Amino acid sequence: MTETPTLNPYQPTQAPPLQPIAKPGAPPVVPPGVTPPPSPPFVPDVPPAWIGPQGPAGPQGPPGADSTVPGPVGPTGATGPAGPQGDQGVQGPQGLTGNTGAQGPQGDTGATGPTGPGVASGGTAGQVLSKVDATNYNTQWITPSVAFPLLAPNGLLTAPSYSFSGSTNTGLYSPGSNTFALASNGKQVLYAGTVNAQWAVNLIFSPDNTYDIGAAAATRPRNLYLSSFLAQAEIATPTTPLAGNVKIYPKSDHHLYVLDSTGLETDLTLSGITQPVADARYLQLTGGTLTGPLLGPGAVSAGGSAGQVLTKNSGTDYDAGWITPSGGALSWPLLAPDGAVTAPSYAFAAHANTGISETSGGALIVSILGTQRMSLNAAAMTVNAPLTFGPDNTYDIGASGATRPRDLFVGRNLNVSGTSVLAGAVTAQSFVQIPELSTPATPPSGSVRLYAKADHGLYILDSTGVERRLDVVTLEGTVSYA
Repeated sequence: MTETPTLNPYQPTQAPPLQPIAKPGAPPVVPPGVTPPPSPPFVPDVPPAWIGPQGPAGPQGPPGADSTVPGPVGPTGATGPAGPQGDQGVQGPQGLTGNTGAQGPQGDTGATGPTGPGVASGGTAGQVLSKVDATNYNTQWITPSVAFPLLAPNGLLTAPSYSFSGSTNTGLYSPGSNTFALASNGKQVLYAGTVNAQWAVNLIFSPDNTYDIGAAAATRPRNLYLSSFLAQAEIATPTTPLAGNVKIYPKSDHHLYVLDSTGLETDLTLSGITQPVADARYLQLTGGTLTGPLLGPGAVSAGGSAGQVLTKNSGTDYDAGWITPSGGALSWPLLAPDGAVTAPSYAFAAHANTGISETSGGALIVSILGTQRMSLNAAAMTVNAPLTFGPDNTYDIGASGATRPRDLFVGRNLNVSGTSVLAGAVTAQSFVQIPELSTPATPPSGSVRLYAKADHGLYILDSTGVERRLDVVTLEGTVSYA
């Protein structure tokens, strides 16, 4: 085996691989087509003596032929500086609508707009806007006027024509021809016709023991009818009545007395007064008819026609005449505010503090010159002034046995100019003193007589003529009177 080194005067160069030398006739050491293994590198023992310093670079040789195999990709270079901004691109399509945002704060109030058509300028407090003619928006301010008297429809018990905004079922109405009625909370409490006036509530007076029924001899009712009893306070002997009158009253001895105009006082409990004597001496409290005009000065003018009303001609008393009223645009029922005692809703031009008002509880109040004189509600009527009748001795309280009040409570005197007939119970608030007498006459059917006899016993006599002594045995129920 031989080596053929390639001499390089500049630097060592690896020698070509050693090639085996085949013997004649012997097979090759390396089969054809097989690359022999590389030979070990040649390492000289000493540097070649001919290697000197590196010389200058030689001229560049001509470029070689282009390689058909691309070289490996080099490493990524450093990022260069940003280039200038390019031209704006074409606008893209509009995106989808987003969700509605929260409502912003309210803006400032805008300026007032111009006045609308048809509203007239000017006017004063209390005036109303009225049409001048049929032209749209042709209006003017006017002072409203209402013709008096106010003619209302009849109304109903539950919806009276003259009513109040606080209680539409309280007020005045007419239940029929020539009638007048007051309703309180849908209940009729007063009815007045051409002959009778009917109360459907208690007639009471306030303050107690202050006002009278028939304040004088010229303003008395005629007859008084009671269906039950008369309760009267016990008093001392009153003053002597006027001529033609008597006073009946109980005293602290629980006796009933009569005082005539001569000053003679008679104890009715002990006198044994008979019915004929009573009929002859005293006012009889049964019968009678309410007739004649109501109390008041002046006479109603003659003449007039249907539908006309009586109106004042001047400020002179009783100067009045019949006229045909000119009505305004009113709606019925006529609902007024409640008003007050000193300023009633239904009042009069001459006296604005005289008229009718209503309380929050539904009571009708009658005011005279700013003072309450009557209160009427569903339970009772309270009178705050004397109750008088005129002409004297003409009208009744309870005109018959079917229209009587129930009880009469008197705080002071009961003055009767006629016979007193008590068809009911007499209540004594202490004791009843009964004189001893002999057995009286048999009472009429349906009645009994209670009396004391000389044996100091209390007896009862019925309409069959049977007399019974009321003693302890009787009161204990051992004797039956069924």
